[in-house]
Amino acid sequence: AFIENAFKYGVNAEEDSVIKVQIDIHGSQIHLVVFNNKVKVRKPIDGGGLGVENTRARLELVYPGRHVLTISDNPRDFLVSLIIKL
Repeated sequence: AFIENAFKYGVNAEEDSVIKVQIDIHGSQIHLVVFNNKVKVRKPIDGGGLGVENTRARLELVYPGRHVLTISDNPRDFLVSLIIKL
C-alpha cells in the first residue's frame, strides 16, 4: 500500500515528482522507507486513508509486537518507515 500510494499521490507530469523506495535487510530485520513529494492529482482519489489503516491492522495481526510503523505526513511530502522483525 505504501509504495502504491507514493505513485498515486506523488506523480504528475506537470510537476517535479520525487519518489524514493529503500529496503534494507539486516539479520532478521527488514526496514522499508518510502518517500514522495506531494503533487496535484487530476482526479480526487477516494479512500480517506483506509489503505493505511488496513495496512496498520494487517501488520498488527501478522507481526504483533514485531514491527514499528512511522508515518510523517507533511504539507509538501510523505515519508513512511516500516521496520519488521522476522
